[in-house]
Amino acid sequence: MSLGLGVFLGALFLGTVTLYLKMRTIWNWRAIWRRIGLVGLGIIVLVAAATGGLVGYEKWQDRPQVVTTLEGVSLGERMSDVVFRHGQFKPDTTDGEKDGSERFVSDEKRMVLFVRGGAVENVIYLCKDKTDYASAGKVACGARGEEIINRYGGGVRVQCYVKKESDLDQLRRVYDVVDFGVRYYLQQNEVIGLSVMGKQRLSEATGINWGPCS
Repeated sequence: MSLGLGVFLGALFLGTVTLYLKMRTIWNWRAIWRRIGLVGLGIIVLVAAATGGLVGYEKWQDRPQVVTTLEGVSLGERMSDVVFRHGQFKPDTTDGEKDGSERFVSDEKRMVLFVRGGAVENVIYLCKDKTDYASAGKVACGARGEEIINRYGGGVRVQCYVKKESDLDQLRRVYDVVDFGVRYYLQQNEVIGLSVMGKQRLSEATGINWGPCS
């Protein structure tokens, strides 16, 4: 510390002490400290309220919501608009739906679309690997079944593959969140595919390929 700075700080300290000694009988120090305390308390309350409001808003924003869009394709969208924005999808009749909807696939986009009356009513996305960050309802590829349960609570319907034609079929399940219109395909308890569809369609998507686990 330089000599000049030391002299300045010493003078500042002595001046503060001198001012207090002269004014202590004139100023109402008890009232002054009370006001300072009230101001400090008010600031603390405002900061706490703002912090609580921010945390509450973030939780509200993070709550589960109905999912209607997956990888840029929305339910109800015209197939012609999908092709215009994402490129061609090939018609696929190898595993056609029994309800009369049409199936289209894109190997490049890793997507399957079910279309009725020219409008998309089901979108399926096949994950690349665990590093694929695609998600539906804030549950991403590679997530485990427990994460889905934690995200949605008790509103998850778990189904197993009905046919079980190979050992691999024993390792597959779907987790359906009917109220939010989203289905997760799992293999060995990890998400390998995502799907969004209407609540009614998803509620009826049982008993053919997927059913209760035995």
